[in-house]
Amino acid sequence: MVSKFLKGGFGLKRVFVLVLALGILMAASLTGFAAQYDLGGATVNYVTFVTHVFDDFPEIQERMAMAEEKFNCKINIVRSSWGQEEADQMKRLLSGESQYDIWRVETANIYRLAAQNILYPLDQVLSEDYFNSLPDLSKEIIEATKYKGHIYGMGASDYSTAIDNMYFIAYNKDMFDEAGLPDPYEQYKAGTWDWNAFEIALDTLTADLDGDGEIDRWGIDIITTEALVISNGGNFTTVDERGKVIYTGDSDRVIEALEKKTEWENKGYTRGWGDFFIQGISGMFDAPIWQTRDKADVIDFEWGLVPYPKGPGSPDYAYPLRVFNLYALPVNSAAPEALVALHDFIWPPETAYDRYLDELMSQYPTREMYGVIMDAAENWTNDDILLYLEYLDIWSELDKIYSGEVNAASHMSAIRPQVQARLDELFNN
Repeated sequence: MVSKFLKGGFGLKRVFVLVLALGILMAASLTGFAAQYDLGGATVNYVTFVTHVFDDFPEIQERMAMAEEKFNCKINIVRSSWGQEEADQMKRLLSGESQYDIWRVETANIYRLAAQNILYPLDQVLSEDYFNSLPDLSKEIIEATKYKGHIYGMGASDYSTAIDNMYFIAYNKDMFDEAGLPDPYEQYKAGTWDWNAFEIALDTLTADLDGDGEIDRWGIDIITTEALVISNGGNFTTVDERGKVIYTGDSDRVIEALEKKTEWENKGYTRGWGDFFIQGISGMFDAPIWQTRDKADVIDFEWGLVPYPKGPGSPDYAYPLRVFNLYALPVNSAAPEALVALHDFIWPPETAYDRYLDELMSQYPTREMYGVIMDAAENWTNDDILLYLEYLDIWSELDKIYSGEVNAASHMSAIRPQVQARLDELFNN
């Protein structure tokens, strides 16, 4: 893959030529694959509100035209609005219109839809060899979104949403240098970017600069609970050997993260939501990577990007991921194998992944940042995803911990019965 060649020192021109050659070979292979299927003139409908992936890339439009010819079909985009996508998909399913649909599905919904038998289990029609041939990131995403052993996500996942929604820490290099702090990127490469190093930076950067007794520079804007939990090797749920979803919000690693966040907030290290990083008011910025990219053009100081710091419960860096998109088929799909083949023809999994990495290379100002993102893409595992988080309904309970109203360990244990009952009702019947 492109990232591996870059790390090996290949020049960009050589990488481009190599990727182009691989793309030609894969296209030739997929052309033969497509010839196996004839959809009889049916209209294939992509039902999604994320339409720029169809509209903004001429090569995708060209492949869609090729797919129409090779699969003997028409391809149509059913354009949903934000928040309306699932409702539109359900209407089509209930009316019987969805037999040749391909749906964009968020991870917040995929488990629930699978539990309600609304999605088609693709492992019933695709071989293990097919899944083993996918890029590593695709395999990890598919594994993470299995439900009761069944696979629902297609191979050509939406890589942009997977990587874009991983949490990182952006930091103001100028501010770190002026404060006499080590560069977090150098600490990251040395394996010493951990909670201790993070706390030293938070404490040093948080300051009363004008001597009026009020803090006017902060260590960071916010600290995201779920990202801190993952960085400590914890998670709020797990799936046991029986395939049951089990609440683990009272585990030691989760409690340690909740207590540490409470401590740091009580010390005044966090400023809160806002553009304080851009304004030079906070030294670090906690966010999914798309937010850092969107702000890059308006940042007027030197800055860097590192993973979340390692907690004491995790030997390795983690890349917390809360939400991403998959493509899936409705349960009444009339030609599941052919539709997967068509989707993979339009977005060949390997070349789709490499194309997205090429886009990232042009969007970040330094090779250091790009290298950090590549490390995330190559080392992310499904342990880093916050499985079933959307179904727990525990945010108000966490606020009680942060406000000091309740003790983290006892409260997270006390809510176990009600949270587990909710999970059982949704997933374990």
